[in-house]
Amino acid sequence: MNPIRLWHAASGQPLRTLQGHQLPVKIVTWSPDGKTLASASSDRMIRLWHAASGQPLRTLHGHQASVMSVARSPDGKTLASTSLDGTIRLWEAANGETLRTLQGYQGSVYSVAWSPDAKTLASASEDRTILLWEAAIGEPLRTLQGHKGRVTSVAWSPDGKPLASGGEDGTIRLWPGTADGLVEQARDAIRLFTLPKEECERYFGSPACPPVR
Repeated sequence: MNPIRLWHAASGQPLRTLQGHQLPVKIVTWSPDGKTLASASSDRMIRLWHAASGQPLRTLHGHQASVMSVARSPDGKTLASTSLDGTIRLWEAANGETLRTLQGYQGSVYSVAWSPDAKTLASASEDRTILLWEAAIGEPLRTLQGHKGRVTSVAWSPDGKPLASGGEDGTIRLWPGTADGLVEQARDAIRLFTLPKEECERYFGSPACPPVR
């Protein structure tokens, strides 16, 4: 068994242990209301848990390889997951049913994130790209390129601008603009520290960003 542990943040004491995954757990995430947890594992499964009791609620099956990430939509109703099988799956959180499968990558998909308005998904992949998807229909919108190695993480800022990505090339990249704006602004090699003047001003307090190192 590969347990999940809940801890009391103030005291550092363990609260409970959640047992169920047969292989290493890759990620765990809370629902927006704090009542449930979702976990993703190398055993190809996503498990939903009742946080207060630690009891399992349901298991989501469908991926054909290790599940690398899982993310809740802002309203908590939909889960997005990524896998080494090269797909992204959207799930109905209430019943565990698959809503749709997003395909378009040539390699493993490591991370997925919802935009704050839940209209757009961003995903990060082994093929060095970030894909933006229209969440409602599962169609790709744009491909963001620039990383020189696998992209392992993506995250939207709370206001939806910018999108941040991290990769095995040792860089973090900020992609300026809102989710809608990114569709129009996508460029090759948009780099952290080479942002437009107004973005440098916003994040670094100066119209000139620090140089790339």
